[in-house]
Amino acid sequence: MSTLPEKLKRIVQIRARKPGFNDAMDFFEQVFIARDAVLQNVAVDDPYPGGHGISLRLQEGFPLLEKRHFLYDGEVLLNYFYRLLDIVAQRNPAGAAAIRTKSDAAGELLKIVPPEDIVKALAPFRGESDLMLFLLKECMRPWLERYAERLSPKVGEEKWHEGCCPVCGGFPCFAEIFGQENQRRLFCQDCGAAWRFPRLQCPFCGIGDQEKLEYFKPDGEPEYRVMLCRACKSYIKTADFREFSDGLVPEVEHPATLHLDIIARERGYKTEDVLTRLLL
Repeated sequence: MSTLPEKLKRIVQIRARKPGFNDAMDFFEQVFIARDAVLQNVAVDDPYPGGHGISLRLQEGFPLLEKRHFLYDGEVLLNYFYRLLDIVAQRNPAGAAAIRTKSDAAGELLKIVPPEDIVKALAPFRGESDLMLFLLKECMRPWLERYAERLSPKVGEEKWHEGCCPVCGGFPCFAEIFGQENQRRLFCQDCGAAWRFPRLQCPFCGIGDQEKLEYFKPDGEPEYRVMLCRACKSYIKTADFREFSDGLVPEVEHPATLHLDIIARERGYKTEDVLTRLLL
């Protein structure tokens, strides 16, 4: 996972190249700084100190992190929630205000993260469900990152073959092509973990039929491409690491390529990424 200085450096580069993304970069700069402040005070225990159960879960296609493992400081999480709400209010004052009026419901929801039934949990926030889901996921992110730091090294390349995250089970939000053999790595939208996945296979439905998969590249940006799956109508944005002289920071590339999401959606493709739905 990228460090805060790496993220901030990449944001500066994006601002210089794409002034139209300044508002989005300002927003994420604040989120990254706020998250890092929480991360400095977050510690988690290894849920598999003896290694028992890891191989079995991976072989059966189950992510390593279970709900019972997810332990967090409720006061810190709640404070982070309201800090995020302050940041959101600068961009979406109406949405932030609507959630503040339901602060009791928000507080109850944050006591049971991750909620067992996310649809039911978000019911009080009709009209702001995507925003509340983003806030909920971001509130969990510092702890999930710490778990990912502990668990990712335990996932051998030969042990995991799924399109979802081997650590937390989240969907991939971005991908990169790297190495001389054009290998592909996926990045989790929830915990930031990365894992290898076949380049010519859809991570969402698993199909490997080349007649069902295609890529498009934006003009003037050879470092980016988008994989489209005609079978499940999903897509995933991809960066070619070899085209990045300054290094790749997936968490910054994702919001800096929203124009690719627009193109994919105009062609009838969808994404499970709440961040994209929120910003578009």
